[in-house]
Amino acid sequence: MAPPAQAAPPTITTVASAKTAAPGVNSRVIATADCGSVNNVVTGGGVSMTTSADGTMASSAQRVEGTGPGSASATFSTNNSTNAEFWIGADGTGTNNSDSNGGAIAFALCDNAKTYTGGTTIATASVNHPTSSTDFTPATVSCPANTHLLTGGALTTPQDGDLKVVGSYPSDVNGNPVANGATNPAYWSAMGDENGTQSDTTEVFAVCATNAVAATVEQAVSTGTTATDTHQAVDVQCPANTSLVGGGFAVDANPNLYSGTTAFSGSGNHGDHGIGSYPTNSSGVAWTSGAATGWTGVLHTGGMHNTTPTYAHTYAVCVS
Repeated sequence: MAPPAQAAPPTITTVASAKTAAPGVNSRVIATADCGSVNNVVTGGGVSMTTSADGTMASSAQRVEGTGPGSASATFSTNNSTNAEFWIGADGTGTNNSDSNGGAIAFALCDNAKTYTGGTTIATASVNHPTSSTDFTPATVSCPANTHLLTGGALTTPQDGDLKVVGSYPSDVNGNPVANGATNPAYWSAMGDENGTQSDTTEVFAVCATNAVAATVEQAVSTGTTATDTHQAVDVQCPANTSLVGGGFAVDANPNLYSGTTAFSGSGNHGDHGIGSYPTNSSGVAWTSGAATGWTGVLHTGGMHNTTPTYAHTYAVCVS
């Protein structure tokens, strides 16, 4: 007797926004990717600060300051909002000007007609951190009862010359990044970084499905870099017969895959930052239409980078 046919994984389509203009000195621009209809909900998404696939930037100042779901164009979702249609990307600069060609592009992963998710709820949480250059306190959130985590995002406020997102990833309750191959993570964490003030806030978002999901997290780490004013990207792909529903990234000091019990390891190079976290095709190229298969995270080192290596971690959330 032939084995029963397996159900096909859900079809999640990718939509990219137009590229914004580059931000000026000490400012932020917002890009919005739209799933196109109130019946199409966003399962996840990302942002890129560049027009090239590998993340090359001419300036060390431009960085990810936010990536998360939106219930309206250019507006991040609030706690307990439902059926977000948009994905928002925030691109900011410090005291140096940005790459004049490097505006933000937002990417949305869309469940058309809610056929897979059954609709979504957004959960949020925040911490008043970082408060110093060595403060890597995560903001961590879980999904409401009877919903299931798909992916998440992060936002740092206020916009200033130093504050940025350096982590947005699936985690445990303590904010430890999950291991490669982890199944059905229950939490999402966000990490902000700067020299530190008492007014900093790091907010985390979780996108939660009404329908049950069978999710696996794929993780990859870059080779690390000590060079100044350079970038490094790392891509990870979903296994065959699964669908990408979201992803995350980290810029940190850990040369290894996170084990699930290892705490986030903050980089000692506080000028280092992320310039991209976005869906890709099987070749690791940013994907703007159709079904993406993997995820890329891109780090950029600042002009004051020291001899300690900095690494990029990426996370792809894959469902079957």
